[in-house]
Amino acid sequence: GQGTLTISKVEENKLVETELYFEGMGTSIGGWKFADTTGGTKVTTYMDMDIPFLGRPFMLFMDMDKMLGGDFEKSLNGLKALSESAPKAPDITVVEKDFEKIQVLTVWDTVKTTGEIGEMLGNLYGEIGEVAKEFKYEQSGAVFCIYHRFDSVKIIMEAGIPIKTAGNKTKGRVKNYIFQGGKTLFAQFKGSYEKTDIAHGAIHKYASEKNITIDDACWEMYINDPGKVSGPEEYLTDIYYFIK
Repeated sequence: GQGTLTISKVEENKLVETELYFEGMGTSIGGWKFADTTGGTKVTTYMDMDIPFLGRPFMLFMDMDKMLGGDFEKSLNGLKALSESAPKAPDITVVEKDFEKIQVLTVWDTVKTTGEIGEMLGNLYGEIGEVAKEFKYEQSGAVFCIYHRFDSVKIIMEAGIPIKTAGNKTKGRVKNYIFQGGKTLFAQFKGSYEKTDIAHGAIHKYASEKNITIDDACWEMYINDPGKVSGPEEYLTDIYYFIK
């Protein structure tokens, strides 16, 4: 028969839920639940369906485990094989670290998707570079971006460069100010920028375990030049969350 399978709900690291529809048979809700265990993850698969009132007596004579158990077991074995064959996530070391006071040139902007970040950063660094050149400011460290909001609706970003102290002149949208620094949770990630969420997750986990409250905004400092390394696996990103 004809039907559809739709992912209807996702809770990161907790749940994936689906709606299965077959023409003439209605809709059933199924999915997978995930729970941390020592040394692994417990996965529970399930299916719920509405049975018409007149059909319910027949369910007393049906062996649902015999009908569906094999499919459930096949699904779980496939998921187990896939997860065990996936590359192991890198170990991330999170430390508490002081962030020193710095003078910066920055400019704000907004994008809607992560796919737009790279092009936007290139434009913003170009805008900042023009101001630095005009006022003869010397860059004193790696370029960075502060992500003030990062969700499915919008990404609010403040791109910047640190400069040697040289006055407060600026132009257009570019801000020139001294950032006072403070105490942070820090981690360095080596690899593609698209995978830095691994390090962000490690920092949030550390904060939760240590009962540390951190800002929603985070700093990413892009330590090396993508054009001067062999590939994305060599990119270095320093990530900071300031402790409240």
